[in-house]
Amino acid sequence: EKIMGFMKVLVGHELHAYQQPLARRLIESVIINDGEEITALASRQSGKSETIANTVATLMVILPRLARMYPELMGKFGDGIMVGMFAPVQSQVETLYSRTVSRLTSESALDVLGDPEIDDMVSKTPGVVRNIRLKNSGSSLMMMTANPRAKIESKSFHLIIIDECQ
Repeated sequence: EKIMGFMKVLVGHELHAYQQPLARRLIESVIINDGEEITALASRQSGKSETIANTVATLMVILPRLARMYPELMGKFGDGIMVGMFAPVQSQVETLYSRTVSRLTSESALDVLGDPEIDDMVSKTPGVVRNIRLKNSGSSLMMMTANPRAKIESKSFHLIIIDECQ
């Protein structure tokens, strides 16, 4: 519940009641490292991408801080959480990726990131348009195509989001 409250402050609004169970389950799965495949089947324009973008942005900011406070439970996020976003074609993954980036660069997020206790900022990897990083915490977000010809073998992630995988 505290992470859900932090999400509201970070992104500037609360998720709808029907979006919250998905966000809570994603948060739980990442924290307990259960490795589960979590699927969301919802109607068009119901806020699936909004829920994912808000949750991923929140995890990128909060988990490295929690890792310092609870190293036994969260130590694996001490250098940040690495998130990979995939979709069959580039244009499909760009929607979710850009929405997540906009959550991390919104006015409310910049206020949170600028707080002395958080002290972080979004930085883009020079020459790489598909990857952002939180400079001080190390969390990263990379988007890639899941096209059969894509070369994705060398990457490691704590959380993988696959969009449009029907």
